[in-house]
Amino acid sequence: MLTAGLLFAAMLLLGGSAVLAVYAGMVHRLDSSIIRAADDLMALRARRGPAALVEAIRQREHVASDSLDVALYDRAGRLLAGRPGIVPPPEGWHDMVFPDPVEGGDPTRVLVTPTEAGGRLMIAGNRRPLLVARSVIGWLFVVASIIILLLCTLMGALLIRFLDRRLDPITRTANAVLAGDLGQRVPESGAGDEFDRAARSLNLMLDRIAGLVDNLRQVSSDLAHDLRTPLTRIRVGLERAPAPGSGGTAEAIQAAIAQIDDVVLLFEAILRIAEIDGSAGRTMTTLDLDVIARDIVETMAPAFADQAIDLVYRSGGACPIRGDRMQIAALLINLLENVLRHAPGSYRTEVGTMRGGAQVTLTVRDTGPGVPDGQLERIFDRFVRLDRSRSTAGHGLGLSMVRSVAQAHGAGVEAINDDGLRVTLRFPLAADG
Repeated sequence: MLTAGLLFAAMLLLGGSAVLAVYAGMVHRLDSSIIRAADDLMALRARRGPAALVEAIRQREHVASDSLDVALYDRAGRLLAGRPGIVPPPEGWHDMVFPDPVEGGDPTRVLVTPTEAGGRLMIAGNRRPLLVARSVIGWLFVVASIIILLLCTLMGALLIRFLDRRLDPITRTANAVLAGDLGQRVPESGAGDEFDRAARSLNLMLDRIAGLVDNLRQVSSDLAHDLRTPLTRIRVGLERAPAPGSGGTAEAIQAAIAQIDDVVLLFEAILRIAEIDGSAGRTMTTLDLDVIARDIVETMAPAFADQAIDLVYRSGGACPIRGDRMQIAALLINLLENVLRHAPGSYRTEVGTMRGGAQVTLTVRDTGPGVPDGQLERIFDRFVRLDRSRSTAGHGLGLSMVRSVAQAHGAGVEAINDDGLRVTLRFPLAADG
């Protein structure tokens, strides 16, 4: 309402100024015509004498088309020619009212000019048409202002009602989320307008928040579960340690230190995943995935050779993506270490890149036993370790880190059984690639 009031006040100010400017322009035009008539008559007197001036004024009463009244007076103030019944005012400009038997009086603009013989030449222009025009324009402006005010009020009320109707679902959803119901979402009207786009963005944000909250709950639960065993083992080991000075104390301390180091590694892995989740898009540069994958394969080849596994790389040529080099390298290293730890009996591992359409694909495939079909979706969750992997080192965070890196780079990740386990990541092709 304040904005509407300010706009209406500005409109009144501008409209009033426009009316006054139009009236001032009409007055200036009348004054100019009076000055031109006075100059013409005085020039005629200078050329042909006073008698010619008197004759010209008398003729104007019959043939003049400029609606100006002209009167000539001598030194004593007697009328020589022109309109009778008017007492000439002093020299200069004057606003007067001439008597009119029909309308009662005519508002007039008057210019009095002295002549060489001591007389005065009076030229008057009727201001009534100007005042009527100003009045008509003024009333039209007032009526238009009232109509505009009513329309603005109506449109403002309709706009407020529309905004309340469209914003109310957002408000209700926000209040529900504040009350703890993270499952609420903003409904879309289907119009595809700005409000639907805002609702879609808010719903995506709420999905992300809900996922983070669920992930936090899972991490807290799984972390407490995974820490209970090593901490209990450390406590029991220390309780059973021989007394200081007797044999075996140093071995007990070293065992406790090793288990504490394992707990520290667990926390470092969790912090690393949290850092990846919180740094999406911050250090993205254009990278060639083919070059990174080739370097990692060459670095990891000796470790695979020690376990009699052939590590083969299949290049797909230049594969530009936007990403963080360190995170992409860590992703591939974790996939290869997962093969070394959890693919017993594998004799061959293939790493390949491929560029196709608007995507760049990275594939890691081993010839191990694969993963039970019901567990394929779970292997990327945190702290998930399959039964046959319980005897191996680790905390079930390697593939979780892979998924976090993939999500931070806008990539999709998929695991399927294909004569072993095949993990495929699809990155968006870099726009400048």
